[in-house]
Amino acid sequence: MRIKASVQCAIQYVGWGLLMAAVFGCGRASDDASSLKIYGGKKTKAGEWLGAVAITNASGRMFCSGTAVNPRLIITAAHCVQGNSNPSSLRVYVGEGVEGGSVTPAYKGVKFAASPKYGRNPDGWNDIAYIVVDKDINIPKESFLPILTDEKESAELLKKDVNAHIVGFGNRNGGGFGVKY
Repeated sequence: MRIKASVQCAIQYVGWGLLMAAVFGCGRASDDASSLKIYGGKKTKAGEWLGAVAITNASGRMFCSGTAVNPRLIITAAHCVQGNSNPSSLRVYVGEGVEGGSVTPAYKGVKFAASPKYGRNPDGWNDIAYIVVDKDINIPKESFLPILTDEKESAELLKKDVNAHIVGFGNRNGGGFGVKY
């Protein structure tokens, strides 16, 4: 179960160019095993990957993906909150998404913060942030994916030839975005 959580942590930071957050926020991977752009994949089945959420503006327009790690806490990328000073302008959508990324988010941000180390540095970009929402996210308990903190489990997840699923609402190589892939 902990490895699954680790994979999901790495998973959510793709789609919008967020792979760097996965690689440098959840652990490190060798350069030869990583890609900065991921396209393709397949639409998730209804009810799959419920912990994969979309970050939207107040009108419901998706602009980033995130991971629900507990009923009130979302992990996302720092560049998704950068320049924002109003937590209530950040919303969280849980569901399958819609083509074009215009949805009705159910949760409003009440607090957020980006890594104080966000930006170019020798250890990577540290492109990671969190958002606290106003009420509990209504998904099954097992859908929340805890943050991996054990170094041995991180090493196991990030070793060469270990498969991982990457889930998000981002751009697809055939065009379009807003549907969970």
